[in-house]
Amino acid sequence: YRGNVTVSGDGKLQAESVETMADATLLSNGLYIFVGNLFIANEGEVTASGGYGVNISDGCIQMDGGRLTAASTQAPDVNGNLGNAIYVDLGSGTTNTGSTGNITITDGTLETENGKIYISDFGAKENQGVFTVTGGTIVNSGRLDGATKINISDGSVKTWGIDADELT
Repeated sequence: YRGNVTVSGDGKLQAESVETMADATLLSNGLYIFVGNLFIANEGEVTASGGYGVNISDGCIQMDGGRLTAASTQAPDVNGNLGNAIYVDLGSGTTNTGSTGNITITDGTLETENGKIYISDFGAKENQGVFTVTGGTIVNSGRLDGATKINISDGSVKTWGIDADELT
């Protein structure tokens, strides 16, 4: 709560919910950051699994190298829709400023398993709820949903589908 998580150098973080919690699906997060950010750099690695693999509320994800692997343990719904491997929202209240709600990849690898990347952009201000790739590799097993803008200028993005207000 109200803190950042930084994994850099050759550091490794493994975050997962315990099996009995995973049965509760949405109540089970691998890595949950409330009012804070996830920073990954250099050769740092983060692996997270749970109902929501990575859940960040009122914060952002920034990668400058390294690897992020996030998996949802939720079974697909009756329509075959996957859960959220990565969920980032703007939060609410006075801390909703700056890069809140963004995912920014300048290098490294972001991969999802059994889930989608979802950015909740409700109440987004200018330059919030943005998914930006300027290097690196993204391999998303589900959809990339909800972003106000998706900017891809270098690197590669492989995803099952995209739902965004703007794609460049």
